[in-house]
Amino acid sequence: MMAKKAVEGGGSSYSDLNPLIRELSSYRDPEGELSFFALCASENVRLYNPHREVSSDDKPFLVPDLPHQISLTKMQLSPEEQDESESDFTKLRIRMKESELSSYGVIVNNFYKLETEYADYYKNVLKRRLWHIGPVSLCNREIEDKAQRGKEPSIDEHECLKIKTA
Repeated sequence: MMAKKAVEGGGSSYSDLNPLIRELSSYRDPEGELSFFALCASENVRLYNPHREVSSDDKPFLVPDLPHQISLTKMQLSPEEQDESESDFTKLRIRMKESELSSYGVIVNNFYKLETEYADYYKNVLKRRLWHIGPVSLCNREIEDKAQRGKEPSIDEHECLKIKTA
């Protein structure tokens, strides 16, 4: 029912689709995050706002409550994390975070053994569900298999070479 509404309604934002995702028993890709460390660090910056305690953009601050002592500067944060105003984009990020928190979990394209402490932190301390699937591209070993991923090209290699030499 929700799926039909979403298709008919059109114009839905990313976070508006969370009920549809739940209805279809799906999981969320957390905005393309590739590592548990990045997920944990950005979440703790969001939760604790340690960057608001420093006076200049180049003064380091500690990201609290991580398995390791990590210091950053405001300049190392994304522009959205640096922005303290209530812009439309900030409101959208809040809705996306709410969507992530109410989803069945996140899928991270990384190996558990590479980031054991941060995967465990994400699951046990932040109390979030996650699935570490390892780099999906490694399931294709042969060059021919890798070439078959994605959409079919609209022109063949000979046409590309003609264009390149013209």
